[in-house]
Amino acid sequence: MKKIISAAMILLLLIPLLAQEKNEEILVMYYGRSCFEISFAGKRIVLDPFYPDFFEYASPKNKYSLPKEKTDYAFVSHNARDHNYFEGINVDQAYLASGDRNEFILHKKGKTTKVSGKITRKFEGKSLTFWTVPSYHDDQNGAIDGANGIVCLDLNGLKVVHLGDLGHVLEQEQIDAIGKVDVLMIPVDERYTIDSQTAKKIVEQLDPRIAIPMHYKTDNLKRELPFSDEKNFVKKFKNVRRHDKSFISINKKDLKDEVEIIVLKYHQE
Repeated sequence: MKKIISAAMILLLLIPLLAQEKNEEILVMYYGRSCFEISFAGKRIVLDPFYPDFFEYASPKNKYSLPKEKTDYAFVSHNARDHNYFEGINVDQAYLASGDRNEFILHKKGKTTKVSGKITRKFEGKSLTFWTVPSYHDDQNGAIDGANGIVCLDLNGLKVVHLGDLGHVLEQEQIDAIGKVDVLMIPVDERYTIDSQTAKKIVEQLDPRIAIPMHYKTDNLKRELPFSDEKNFVKKFKNVRRHDKSFISINKKDLKDEVEIIVLKYHQE
């Protein structure tokens, strides 16, 4: 009888821990181009939402779409049509990276405010800390395409980094400012951002557990468009997983010791 009671008590003690462990998961959904939605602890976060009319060259049968649900936070790497479309989502707080400094411009209730450094929001016993690291859209210190903001999110200890339209390998100062990375979202189009070899170098610099390619030609776009698909990048790694869905659940406890490249399908309605 004592053993039964003891086992029952242990189970009761474990239930809250198991629930907490489950709540540590994030759900990442890919919408095409550089747009992702992250669900975490009851909150929704959107990264780089795009203007629909930018994709006039997409197939009418398989158009890109944006998240329809209410969004708590949106983060944008730089001010470009295929990255900065706050109007296309129902968002409470929208943060646009300045690109040339560690600063966001917060858009909320029709007003704009500059915020800098690391900002933390707490909810349901969890925390979201975010900051941006200045970088460039090209390898000429921004002389060609301007600045780009790297968006860093710490989701209660699970670190997600979105590189935006990064155009160069990272300097040590940028690597230090980004810090340890669990999930890296990296552009690989080889024309408007970095090429596949540079992308591989950046993966080596940041050493994430998971790297998700973005900003590449998908199967719904015209073949003659002058940028690449993800294949040149992917073939440079041995640990690759292709999903037949547009989303993946990630729990920090399940992350592997070596980098895993995960290719997601873009979300279709």
